[in-house]
Amino acid sequence: MQPDGDAALLNYHIVGVTRDGIPEPWHLDWHIGLMSIVVGDKQRFLPQGDYHYQIHYQVKNAFLREGDSDLLIWNVTGNHWPFEIYKTRFSLKFPDIAGNPFSEIDLFTGEEGDTYRNGRILEDGRIESSDPFYREDFTVLYRWPHSLLSNAPAPQTTNIFSHLLLPSTSSLLIWFPCLFLVCGWLYLWKRRPQFTPVDVIETDVIPPDYTPGMLRLDAKLVYDDKGFCADIVNLIVKGKIHLEDQSDKNQQILIRVNEGATRNNEVLLPAEQLLLEALFRKGDKVVLTGRRNRVLRRAFLRMQKFYLPRKKSSFYRPDAFLQWGGMAILAVILYGNLSPVGWAGMSLVGDMFIMICWLLPFLFCSLELLFARDDDKPCVNRVIITLFLPLICSGVAFYSLYINVGDVFFYWYMPAGYFSAVFLTGYLTGMGYIFLPKFTQTGQQRYAHGEAIVNYLARKEAATHSGRRRKGETRKLDYALPGWAVSANLGREWAARITPSLTAAVRAPEIARSGVLFSLQMHLSLGANSSLLGRSYSGGGAGGGAGGGGGGGW
Repeated sequence: MQPDGDAALLNYHIVGVTRDGIPEPWHLDWHIGLMSIVVGDKQRFLPQGDYHYQIHYQVKNAFLREGDSDLLIWNVTGNHWPFEIYKTRFSLKFPDIAGNPFSEIDLFTGEEGDTYRNGRILEDGRIESSDPFYREDFTVLYRWPHSLLSNAPAPQTTNIFSHLLLPSTSSLLIWFPCLFLVCGWLYLWKRRPQFTPVDVIETDVIPPDYTPGMLRLDAKLVYDDKGFCADIVNLIVKGKIHLEDQSDKNQQILIRVNEGATRNNEVLLPAEQLLLEALFRKGDKVVLTGRRNRVLRRAFLRMQKFYLPRKKSSFYRPDAFLQWGGMAILAVILYGNLSPVGWAGMSLVGDMFIMICWLLPFLFCSLELLFARDDDKPCVNRVIITLFLPLICSGVAFYSLYINVGDVFFYWYMPAGYFSAVFLTGYLTGMGYIFLPKFTQTGQQRYAHGEAIVNYLARKEAATHSGRRRKGETRKLDYALPGWAVSANLGREWAARITPSLTAAVRAPEIARSGVLFSLQMHLSLGANSSLLGRSYSGGGAGGGAGGGGGGGW
């Protein structure tokens, strides 16, 4: 470190190692930017005795400059040797200069920062230790007039913050992934769909060729466990599936209703027929037990695949941009670790730990918060979380690694501009993904249509419960709508009116992600609702004894 706070890189070059004047095998071992010289052959054992080892090396950029004088501060022994050092000698000689040309000579021993003087300065400028010492540093200081070596180049130093944030001419390549991301984003932005905004119109009817899963995808931009649950509820409403509660076994069973056993013989839509076949591919019953229900999981994945073309035609924002961002961050990490002389595998592992365990999860979890459709947080709060949560958490990770690694992490562990390139790449990925358009023209129309249906369901729920009613509206509960309400994140008032268990189900349906359909019991508590369901209106697909057992069918 320079007195002004700047730092200088010492470039070591090991010339060779000798043992009693004979060349000895050696190699360098790098660990998190620290160089160790490993001497000897591990396949060969030396007889017990005393040996004289010499390490010959060259070092550049070791001098400091203060005013009209040059300065050398040199730690002769290194730090914390795990054995006792009996004698230490040091001498500094200039070529073609005899005698003692130094204006100041000093020494320091002890722990880092101590100024003990366990040594003496000889008349010819040499320094040697007085007494043996253990786990202590032996640092010398030599000062001489700058005119003595006037042709010597000035020390190459850098400011630590500029080294962290700004690339040098030799490390500009590390910002190329950021440039690649910017160009990719501009390319996607140029190809963005030029759609005409579509207003949300008012409607009071749900199209017959529409499913709750489509509503979930169009209005909430995702087909998830709620959409899957709503599709199943819709089949139960239509009388195609019966849910039977076996209290003696403490489990529920989905039973496929035969065509002749239901009063509702309407033709199913392709999505409904696919879901029915996926659920009952191996039989007419599905037992809703187990932590990982494979039948439900496979059915959910088939429905996701079925809705995938609709999703691709509706949304423009490409997930490939996130993949580009991941590759760009990986490229920065690899270049940063491979470019310095002191690369080590542990360095790469440390960087991957930061990116995988800290920065990326918090970045994309906050993106999930930004686009969450089930919470009631204002958008401005989600934007603040998206911008600052990754910054705070990555800062914590940055500081924790500094505590463990030390100053070498800041100074010469990575090329100039490495850390800013890492974080800039992450933010370009996240924020660039946010600002890409979400919809195509078709998606914009579908979104407006889905929002119109959601508004219609909200009006129906308010009128059914206690809200203001329009002319012709009734407070009578339409039992064909709970499945649609689940898909639209509505139905709390309906659920409270029917049964408390249904309230919990509408708020938190858990089907596909956990692989368990236990919440379907909450959605459709048939034993508690059989009397209510028997009074459903004619369009609700009411059924008497569907599935056997009497009285429980939708």
